[in-house]
Amino acid sequence: MRRMMQGLLALSVLFVVPCQGGMEEADFDELFLAISEYGDTAVKRARKGEARKVWSARHEESLRYVMSIGHVRHVWVSMLMNEFTLTIEARKAAPILAAGLRSPHVRGRKVAAYFFGAWDTPAYIADVLPLLDDDEIANNAIRTLGKWYAVEAVPRVIEHLDDMDDERRRIVSINALKDIGDPRAVAPLIKRLGDPVFTVRMATVEALSRFGAAAERALLDRLPDATGRELRLVIRTLGLLQARAAIGPLRARLESPHWGVRAAAVRALRMIDIERSADWLAGMAEGENAAVRAALVMDPAVDLL
Repeated sequence: MRRMMQGLLALSVLFVVPCQGGMEEADFDELFLAISEYGDTAVKRARKGEARKVWSARHEESLRYVMSIGHVRHVWVSMLMNEFTLTIEARKAAPILAAGLRSPHVRGRKVAAYFFGAWDTPAYIADVLPLLDDDEIANNAIRTLGKWYAVEAVPRVIEHLDDMDDERRRIVSINALKDIGDPRAVAPLIKRLGDPVFTVRMATVEALSRFGAAAERALLDRLPDATGRELRLVIRTLGLLQARAAIGPLRARLESPHWGVRAAAVRALRMIDIERSADWLAGMAEGENAAVRAALVMDPAVDLL
């Protein structure tokens, strides 16, 4: 709320009071104020609707205007940017967003880097890559490069997986690598299964489950040496991958002295082969830990990350 009020104050300084006539000749400051004004009267609602029509007709010029005020903290900046993603073609939007990446305002560049990913414009990868060096903007740049399946960015994004001062950056990097799908990310992602932050670990499990055979092989190689929480997550991911090559090693984990490992193995085996697992798991319920008993009856098609 405080930020919104700051944005409104900034706009009151930047923009003029809306004109009292029709909207056809209004400039963009006037249109923006009419659109963002709270429609608590019939007159305001009518002006708002009229301003909307004029705004839409000006199309990419309206986008150019919003990018010029992207540094202002105002809810309508984001709302209108979201609308543009549905109404303007990529070839028209891309040059405007590219110019936004060079805004003199950090927030303006952040807005451009974030929303650029809404358009399929990988021709602009080279414009976004340098932003990975900008600590203020890197998260948004990583997200957009992931949306563009930017294989060129993989080595640099992998570096950000080790940013232990920024949990969000690690998650954004994990999600981008998941979207890109380059197998070079598998080994660095497996390292994050031991991350101290729960949300990072869960994002890693979800990401690795999308890498198919490459992740399956690497996780099977890691399985003998993994311990504790990492071992449980390796097992869980092998289950999500429905890795049939893991059946033997996972059945062996049913004899683990640790109930968490046994429960993870039960769930994974049921995800891999629900019918055959009934024989492998027969007789386990009696005297077992509650988590293992729950794993024996839980729907294996549902994995609560």
